[in-house]
Amino acid sequence: MYRLTDAGRQEFRAWMTGDLGGADLETAALSRLYFLGLLEPVERVPVLRRITARIEADLAALSALDKHLDTLDIPEEHRDLATHQRATLDYGIASHRFALDWFRDHIDRHETPNH
Repeated sequence: MYRLTDAGRQEFRAWMTGDLGGADLETAALSRLYFLGLLEPVERVPVLRRITARIEADLAALSALDKHLDTLDIPEEHRDLATHQRATLDYGIASHRFALDWFRDHIDRHETPNH
């Protein structure tokens, strides 16, 4: 039979309240969101704020790359490839904007009484 240990509780809490590491932001954010109800209510908004901070940082990096790419002259033989690569970046930016808006809205709902 399995049971939750004090060490396990501490490790879980450290993971939930720690920085979001790794390259897969969506997995890191959604897994914390999924288990957020296991934290004390006072601990939840700071977790959500760390998630939004990471989304903001990643979005800023993607946006900076987008601006940098605008300055480049793509050779004709690479333009077709670059078009689809740029579309991938556009998707990433749009996805991050959606996630940021969604998490900000969730924070607002979480901080508002009776929601």
